[in-house]
Amino acid sequence: MQWRGGAGDAGDIEIEAKGVAIDYSVSVIVEPEDSGTATADPESGILGKEITLSASPNSGWQFKEWQVVSGDIDITESNTFTMPIGDVVVNAIFDKVPAATYTINVTGGEARVEGTKVNEAVAGAKVDLIASVPEGKVFEKWLIISGAPELVLADVNAAATNFTMLAEQVSLEAVFKAKPTDPTETDPTETETAKPTETTTPTPTETIKPTETTKPSDSDQNIPITGENTETYLWLSLLLFVVGWLLLVIRRKKLSKTKNLD
Repeated sequence: MQWRGGAGDAGDIEIEAKGVAIDYSVSVIVEPEDSGTATADPESGILGKEITLSASPNSGWQFKEWQVVSGDIDITESNTFTMPIGDVVVNAIFDKVPAATYTINVTGGEARVEGTKVNEAVAGAKVDLIASVPEGKVFEKWLIISGAPELVLADVNAAATNFTMLAEQVSLEAVFKAKPTDPTETDPTETETAKPTETTTPTPTETIKPTETTKPSDSDQNIPITGENTETYLWLSLLLFVVGWLLLVIRRKKLSKTKNLD
């Protein structure tokens, strides 16, 4: 080391170090906090020194990557780098470990989690079951193929129900049956049966009583009444005339014979 400048000299003092290497620091920061631990070995080094980084996640976390905050370095796949001129700051990034998911097999319907159709779910998730009822069928019940007896449905006889996902694969099947025929519905293939005509009950008519006729007096019996049978009177009159004429002829013949005898 050399000192330049005399006693009483005014101005800057220069100190030159020769043959002494400068040691630079390495700082490692964990992100997010409390997700794990990370270190650098060694924690400082001179130019060209190899530094090894290590990371250890806490429970439920996993290491994701290294992020260089400052320092001209390249971190290798073996988590090492060569010390540059200057201090180095590195972040150790951790992620939450994804929860394990388990397969859901549904025949004749679908599974949904929070409204989204799924074919897998994490243990403990609420899974909604919705049956897809075919035309001409009605829903009967859900059949648990695998997962019983741990798998419990809220209502095995409801087309829309739910269950809590197990930590294993589950399989379910929707059972359907034929739709009952509605007696009020008319089958278009059948011919319509003619309805019997209604029989009208005749209303009894009121019997008209004959009006009472006034009996004619003796003096009126020989007088023809207007409206009686005129033809009958004519024939009777003609008959009386003929009988009278015959009687007259017979009488004249008797008188003629009497005169001749005298």
